[in-house]
Amino acid sequence: IQVISGSLTTARETLKNCKSKFSDFKSDVIYETPNYKVQVGEFRNKLDADRALVTISEEYGGAFVIKPKNSKR
Repeated sequence: IQVISGSLTTARETLKNCKSKFSDFKSDVIYETPNYKVQVGEFRNKLDADRALVTISEEYGGAFVIKPKNSKR
């Protein structure tokens, strides 16, 4: 689930908040030129991701489910 895309400063602040609020999920900053993206969770399937998105979108209304680049689906 991607929660934001923006500057490094914004990404670091958001990552800290995500690790605090969503400690059950792994959170990372990913750099894709020219933006830093904060992504939360590693889900086995889309249903699990959609369930987590309900909770995460309460804090980050623009959050959305992404398909991992290394996905075979």
